[in-house]
Parts: sequence; structure tokens; C-alpha cells
Amino acid sequence: MIIPRRYADIQAGEFSRVFQLQRQHFNTNTIIEWEKMFADYIGAKHAIAIGSGRLAMTLILKSFNFEPGSEIIIPAYTLKDLIPLIQSLNLKPIPADIDKGTFNIMPESVLNRITGKTKAILALHIFGNPCKIDKLKEIADSHNLKLIEDCAHSAGSQFAGKMTGSFGDAGFFSFETIKPINTYGGGMIVSNDKELVDNIRLNIKTLLPSDKILGKVKSAYIERFLFFTSLAYFPLRFLASKKWSKRMNTLYRMLHHAPKQDRQYSSVQASLGLEKIKTLNERMDNRREKAHYFISLLPDDIQPQVVLENSFSNYYFFVALLPDSANKLRKILLKHGFDAGVKDEIADNCAQMLKFNNCPNVEYVYENAIHLPIHENIKKEKIEYLAKIIKKQYQ
Repeated sequence: MIIPRRYADIQAGEFSRVFQLQRQHFNTNTIIEWEKMFADYIGAKHAIAIGSGRLAMTLILKSFNFEPGSEIIIPAYTLKDLIPLIQSLNLKPIPADIDKGTFNIMPESVLNRITGKTKAILALHIFGNPCKIDKLKEIADSHNLKLIEDCAHSAGSQFAGKMTGSFGDAGFFSFETIKPINTYGGGMIVSNDKELVDNIRLNIKTLLPSDKILGKVKSAYIERFLFFTSLAYFPLRFLASKKWSKRMNTLYRMLHHAPKQDRQYSSVQASLGLEKIKTLNERMDNRREKAHYFISLLPDDIQPQVVLENSFSNYYFFVALLPDSANKLRKILLKHGFDAGVKDEIADNCAQMLKFNNCPNVEYVYENAIHLPIHENIKKEKIEYLAKIIKKQYQ
């Protein structure tokens, strides 16, 4: 058996349930109920279910009607796919460096990136760890900028007693298979701005109908089976090799990619969301408990992602910094039955891609970060064994 670094929330009998739901007619009321429940959970006035988190970000940016050439400040450490989405709207993504402790965008770096063309700040709560959203809001307000929260990782996370997604002019969430709320794709826009929300609702009426999700459910079951039987070892071994790593990572991202066409959200997905949000807090508490226990066992040379004192991370990913090559440890862990991720398997160095050479922190984090398999399904004895292997390498 291989312990996966990513864990999808799959409820008992989910395949049969999705199969039955897809045979029923589209139910608008189910989507409305899901939107209301999610808005109430986040503490926002409005929520709009949409076909993907990336589409949600695109619709938010479109609805602000920024002039062509306007600059959007983004984290230097995030998903590279956001860059072409922003550029496709005739907007210019500008990367701001990250903090080496929290891995989140630094308010000081944001201030240094503001020009007369800057119109918005994209604030990512990376790996479910809330960023300094209060400082970013102060900067946005004082410079008359829009603040957009990227909550793709952070459903269930809190900053200063409030849910992520409730601070900005708008926020968006993702419900892809491995996200904290798994509806096999889709996302949600949240905002207190009724005019913005009404504008977006008009735009989504013209979108294509939602895709069937049964294929994604099958893929999730197959992936879990491969890890349970250890058959996942071979593709993971290829992923860890210099020759095959890029191809394997590209293949994985293709399998878990958002829809190629812009689509609406389905009532089948909304039905899943209504059930899975009920267990979110319990699952995230479980992750936090295991993450804190694992941290207590780690040697001093290993630096886990720093969580701010007034924050509550959902530990969507458990990421830590190593003093040397992350790929070396990843290969050792795989031999002992643990999956781990490095470099662009975790997040991308977007500063490098945008040819900005003044983001030293993201360069360090990108090279030295490792994603370790700490989640609600891992057993205590496995956590102890994982820590023992790591300690042996860094005594």
C-alpha cells in the first residue's frame, strides 16, 4: 500500500448515488439551496455556483471591467494556469514575492509592485493557510484597488475568526476532486456586492450545460484502488525521475483539469456539496490534529509551513521546507511506501515564468519545498513512521 499525498473525500456509495442523480432532471432548486448554504457558511451575502474555480476567477475579473493593459498583482507562487487566463482578458499579471515561512504573498512586496496601472490584488490562501488578508485589504482600500480572494485551497480556513472568502470584494473556491469540498469539479463565487453578482449571473446564463461527472468519480475510485494495492508505485517512480517527471506531472494535471469549455454547475454536484459541507469542519479538525502531531515529531532542520497566530489552516496540503534537495527525500519516502510531491507538483514559480528576477523567496521555496502525505485518512502509526524516516535523513 502507498500512502497518497492527496486524499479525495469520497463518501460511501458515492458512485451509485451519482449514477442515480444523473438520471434525474436538472434541479435548479438544489443549486439555489447549495449556494445559500455555502454563502451562510462563509459569511457572505451572495454565492454563485459555477463550472470551475478558474472560470470563477475569470468571471470576477471580467465583471470589474478593467481597462486593457491593467495590472493584476498575483502571488509569485501559485498555479501557472492562472497566468494565461488573466492575459486572455488583456490584463497583465504582476508577481509579488512570498514569505518564506507562510509561503503566502507578502504585503510589502505587493506595495512595491503597485503602479498607476494596478487595478487588483489576487490574494491566495496557499495550501489552505490564510495569508495576511487584513494587511492586503488595507493596501487595497488605500490605493483604491479591488481585492480578490483565491480560496481554491481554503474552504474551512479562518483568519481572525472569519472564514476566508469573506474579506475581499469577491472570492472564489474550487470543488475539484482533491479539494476540501469534492463535487468532482465546479467552484463558487462569493461576494457582498450585489451589482457584481447580478452581472455574473447574467453571464453564466449563456454558458454550456454542465458535464456529466460519472467519469471523474470512476477516476477517483481507480486512483484510490491503485494506491491501496501499491500499483501506484510505478507511475510515482516515473514521476520522481528526471526523464519522466514533466510528462507524468502534465498527465496528472490533465486528468484533474478543469473543463476545457466554460460550463455551468450541475444539480448533481450541488447535491454532493450539500452533503460534504456538513462534514467539512470535522474533517479539517482531523487534518489539523494530525498535522500538529506530525510537526511535533519533525527534526529542527525541517520547516513546516508557518500558520499565523490568528489563523486557522485547513491543511489542504502539508508542505515543508528542507535544507537540501526535496527530490532526494521524495525518492527515499517512496521506497518506504509514502507518496510526496516537489517543485511544480506543488505550485509553480510564476515569477520565473513572467521573467521577474527579483522574487528570491519564491525561488528558494520552489526548490526546497516538499508536499508530505498528512491528511484525515492517515493513521497515527504511519505518521510516526514517516517522521522516523525523515529524522534518519536529518540527524
